[in-house]
Amino acid sequence: MSHAQLPLFSCQLISQTALVDNIVELSLTRPEGFDWDMGDYLWLGSDNTDFKPFSIANLPTDSIIKLQIAIVPAMAAWLSHCLAQNPLQIKGSVNQYHWADNQQPMLMLAGGTGITPLLALLKGHQAALAQQSVTLYWGVRRRELLFAQATLDTLSNDYPNFKWQAVVSEYDESWTGLTGLLPDALAQQPIDLKNHHVLICGPWPMVTALKSLVLSFGAPIENLQ
Repeated sequence: MSHAQLPLFSCQLISQTALVDNIVELSLTRPEGFDWDMGDYLWLGSDNTDFKPFSIANLPTDSIIKLQIAIVPAMAAWLSHCLAQNPLQIKGSVNQYHWADNQQPMLMLAGGTGITPLLALLKGHQAALAQQSVTLYWGVRRRELLFAQATLDTLSNDYPNFKWQAVVSEYDESWTGLTGLLPDALAQQPIDLKNHHVLICGPWPMVTALKSLVLSFGAPIENLQ
């Protein structure tokens, strides 16, 4: 979605916290009138011509805004320039993912920081996990990049209907879980998706491959997000 027609807000950077490796969490002041739903994203920039989209990591009841960003080489210079500005500019919010409130089982597929909006949904719908089956696969390059592992482990311990697995793509002789790229690992799993609601978030090539895969597994196209 283009950000051209979205409302513009000014905000301040509160903090920049390293989570793991090259992933940072930005905390921003929440402008008056800026609202969002769990799973939404916003556009962040320092002027009206250089905005980039990021999922909102925290719940809409919070008094601040949190973003989790992977600082890849192509992103580093832009982010450094952006954060040096005062104030920052945000546009949005934009609806991206929503919870399937019809009690359908859900499959969540995330790559890297694509976990961000899905984790927000899980945190905000914990009551639903008491009855609704939800399975998450999270693909990362290295196990050290599983910055939300503790939160996901707590959810799986508290709610037996929620299960999750990490998929690590780089070789690690000490890793005993699923390995390889997420689409390849998922293709080896015995999953019947005929009645599932499927949410996919991550790098676009991965998303494209996963959409084709889950459709081949029988997921209704109208149930894909």
